[in-house]
Amino acid sequence: MFFMMRAMQPSATSPTPATSSSSSFSISSLPVITRADARSPHILIVEDNTVNQKVLKRHLQSGFRCSVAENGRVAVDLMHKSISCETGEDRVDVILMDMEMPIMGGVDATLHIRDLERKLGG
Repeated sequence: MFFMMRAMQPSATSPTPATSSSSSFSISSLPVITRADARSPHILIVEDNTVNQKVLKRHLQSGFRCSVAENGRVAVDLMHKSISCETGEDRVDVILMDMEMPIMGGVDATLHIRDLERKLGG
C-alpha cells in the first residue's frame, strides 16, 4: 500500500482543527478532495500486475490524476514526454514504481528517468 499526504494551506471554507491541551490530531480537520481536476497532482503508477494497477488507481483517482505504465520502459517513455511537455498539463509529480517488472525493472527505469531529468532540465 502506498500512502502520500500533502501539506495544504488552510482556506476560509476549510474547517479549523480543534485545539486542546494535548494537541491531538483530528482526521476530520483535513480538507477532503472529492475528485481530481487539472490542478491535482499527477501520479504515475508503474506496475506490471493488473490487479495492483486497478487497486492503486481506484484509491488514488478520487484526489489525483493517475496514469499507468505496465513496465519500466513504458514509464521512461511517459516521463520523457512529461519532462518535455511545455504546457505542464501532463507533467508527472509523483511516481509509484514497482521494483521487479519484465522488460525493465524499477531500478533501471529510475536511473534512466534521473538521467532524462539531468539532460532535459526536468
